[in-house]
Amino acid sequence: EFQLFDNDLLLEASNNLVKSIVLEAEHEIQLDASQHINGGINFINNTAVSNNFEEVLQRYQYAAFLLYSKNWNDRFKTNISGRGTYINDLDISNFSGEVSQSWQALDQLGFELAFSKNFKAPTFNDLYWPNSGNPNLQPENGYNLEFNSRWNYQIDSWKMSQHLTGFSNHISNWIQWLPVPPDGQFRPVNHKFVWSRGISAGISAEKAWKDWNLEAGLQYTLTKSTVLSTNDEDPNKVNQQLIYVPLHAGKANVSVQYKKWSFDYLHHLVGSRFTNPYNTSSISGFQTADLNVDYSWKMDDKEVLIGAGIQNLWNKEYEIVAYYPMPPRSFSLSLNYRY
Repeated sequence: EFQLFDNDLLLEASNNLVKSIVLEAEHEIQLDASQHINGGINFINNTAVSNNFEEVLQRYQYAAFLLYSKNWNDRFKTNISGRGTYINDLDISNFSGEVSQSWQALDQLGFELAFSKNFKAPTFNDLYWPNSGNPNLQPENGYNLEFNSRWNYQIDSWKMSQHLTGFSNHISNWIQWLPVPPDGQFRPVNHKFVWSRGISAGISAEKAWKDWNLEAGLQYTLTKSTVLSTNDEDPNKVNQQLIYVPLHAGKANVSVQYKKWSFDYLHHLVGSRFTNPYNTSSISGFQTADLNVDYSWKMDDKEVLIGAGIQNLWNKEYEIVAYYPMPPRSFSLSLNYRY
């Protein structure tokens, strides 16, 4: 990957080259009709060359993984997975894994409960970005509990689907870029302990008739992410919402297909977000929309798709990060050839 970012307002352009090598060997064994094992090894090498780094950076990551799946009957399924990882530049080893149980209570109603142990290593930018990186960062470690339910049903000729998700995620050494005194420049720090929990709910509907197909959906997410304790032991940060994590977010979509034409409208809603760890300043929420139109046709066993899109359809002024305005209305064209 090569990325060049240049702006007349910057003192120096950003010139980045990242080389990645990924090797993986995987094998699956079907023990019997109801259970199987899938395992393998993984190797990743990342090399970063940038005028922002004082030297060429390299990372070697070695991993082994194993998955066991068991179908107890038509209603119950269990998955157990694990992954061991070693990262050379940080000289750390870690184990992550997940246990999940799904239950198809009815043909139209299903539930799933999952518990996982997670791990995230700091990136090169987190560690080494000039005048901002923090070489003393510790990796994140977390435990997540998640419950999912889905209900599919029909009203007349409409196919309906509803889902509800609840989650609770406890993370130690959460990595986040914060404005740090005395200059207020963003730098990555480890929060000692963060509790992120919430719910997500959505409903969708689909109807087909003749050459037409209509799909529509709504989704809402409530996320409460608070700091339970900090490495700097500042009591004023405790129980505060993490910066730039909205409490409320949602989206709506409408998709219409007619023969070879497709029209898609997607509307985003993001609530206000705090901009400092004390929750004393914030930026306003925003709503944006995207519109896409596609036309496709077949050529023998191949497919050609031409598309046009409008991003930020209503030309809203908004910020994801304070003082960094997002682009106004923009347009795009695309051509895809599938074979």
